[in-house]
Amino acid sequence: MTVTDRWTPDKAHEAKMVFGADDDTHPAVNYLHNQAGKVYLGGPVTGIQQPVHYDFRARRDTPNELRAYFRKLGWRKVVAFQTRNPLHRAHQELTFRAAREAQANLLIHPVVGMTKPGDVDHFTRVRCYEAVLDKYPAATTNMSLLNLAMRMAGPREAVWHGLIRKNHGCTHFIVGRDHAGPGQNSKGEDFYGPYDAQDLFREHQDEMGIEMVDFKHMVYVQERAQYEPADEIEKGLTVLNISGTELRRRLAEGLEIPEWFSFPEVVEELRRTKPPRNKQGFTVFFTGFSGSGKSTIANALMVKLMEMGGRPVTLLDGDIVRKNLSSELGFSKEHRDLNIRRIGYVASEITKNGGIAICAPIAPYATTRRAVREDVEAFGAFVEIHVGTSIEECERPIDGLSLFYTYMDPEYVRTQKIPKLGRNAVESCQIFIDGLKVPEEDRIGEEGKGFYYLLDGLNPERILVAAEAVGLGRVSLQRATEYAKERVIFDRPIGQNQGIQHPLAKCYMELEAANLMMLKAATLYDAGEPCGAEANSAKYLGAEAGYRACECAVMTHGGYGYAKEFDVERYLREVMIPRLAPVSRELVMCYIAERVLGLPKSY
Repeated sequence: MTVTDRWTPDKAHEAKMVFGADDDTHPAVNYLHNQAGKVYLGGPVTGIQQPVHYDFRARRDTPNELRAYFRKLGWRKVVAFQTRNPLHRAHQELTFRAAREAQANLLIHPVVGMTKPGDVDHFTRVRCYEAVLDKYPAATTNMSLLNLAMRMAGPREAVWHGLIRKNHGCTHFIVGRDHAGPGQNSKGEDFYGPYDAQDLFREHQDEMGIEMVDFKHMVYVQERAQYEPADEIEKGLTVLNISGTELRRRLAEGLEIPEWFSFPEVVEELRRTKPPRNKQGFTVFFTGFSGSGKSTIANALMVKLMEMGGRPVTLLDGDIVRKNLSSELGFSKEHRDLNIRRIGYVASEITKNGGIAICAPIAPYATTRRAVREDVEAFGAFVEIHVGTSIEECERPIDGLSLFYTYMDPEYVRTQKIPKLGRNAVESCQIFIDGLKVPEEDRIGEEGKGFYYLLDGLNPERILVAAEAVGLGRVSLQRATEYAKERVIFDRPIGQNQGIQHPLAKCYMELEAANLMMLKAATLYDAGEPCGAEANSAKYLGAEAGYRACECAVMTHGGYGYAKEFDVERYLREVMIPRLAPVSRELVMCYIAERVLGLPKSY
């Protein structure tokens, strides 16, 4: 595209004019507000090549290819059938009647692209269509796939679909009741009237050059063992029908789907994709305030499900995800949404593969939770649970913690050593406590106030870690500087090059600045003065400066930096700890933002 226009759209106005309402329950309006870009670009488009598709390649035809196919077979009239659902016996009878009424051949032209959330995926649908094609008389019917993202725009979409089929060489188009309708709005009312699409299409069909064939509601008449239009059946006859909701229920519960409703080949394909509920994976999504108890409940549920066995269980707790999946994200609305969408993606993959995903993030935005639900429900059940602990209770997460110093009775306490990348001079262990009774005399201070007793040790710990990181950075810088002086390439030491000098000089300045902040924090602490901001800043600056210096030392050594002989790779491993513990970089920045700058709490 050659960009000639750039503008910021009025999306609320666009939604009302295109979709008839600015209501987020409409899937296209939801997409418009929450996924489409904020700036629109326009201009002439030049085609370079056809999009590449690796699935059902023989079934994908351009408009020119379909027109040529119709001419080759002598098809002068062609009625197109648009569908986003599998074909059942009622659809087959409907298309038979439509082709007979129009005295035309039939083109089954299903959409393969974005459809309504919850629809059967196009891979399954196309396999179902191919199974049904054999049920049509030879040389009367063809199928071609349409690459299209549906907007579920009702009447306007019906006209759009008609123009597309006209371009593909069709003379007639089947328009159904509530064609491309998205269902009900936020007030529980239908977005569009049941016959609005047919009325608008009929109004413009002469201008478009394609004739509408009414979609008749077909039902099964038991006494005649055949499908007939619902409005042509006499009173007293037994009418059978299975709704889409009932079909999904039968598939989910593994119940029989009668042959009068669908073809055995179609049912088999649907059961392959949608196994019974007891064989599907599912997701449990806890949400609530920070400190509401989500993680505690999620952990308890995980243990009980693992006790039951039968399926793999994965806990996607907020802290676990932040550490392993979203460590680079902050707490802005944009970053929160991205974090939740990542959780949703992982949960949907777990669900798709028959596992159980338990999620416990802070997810305050309903639109994002809805998107996650749609991702998961394509493969299995999604259960959303709100932990309704009040904000007043959540604001006191540290009350109730007690501090004690007691004997680690091996009957009730089990330790498990954690193999580590470095820092092996001191062991790190997991501790499992089960049923240990602590004598009252082993408790330190007042019950429920243990966290406040720990506070006095947190700031000096941060100062100590900052000093450790600065020390690691300094020794790495010293090793790198010595190597840069000794290593000679092209008759000159590599340290004579600015590409080596400048990064080392920058590391020196950053280390000295971090060291000064560490000394300021230590001075305030020794004087009994408040030093939270300084201690946290020292920890952050020291860890970052130390890490960059250790990394620079490895890079200065080149390939030798990875060799144990020069030690610098060990420093890089060791300096990871100050970045991770005892508090993450993100929480340090949250502390400074809230306690020093006075900004509102972000989590």
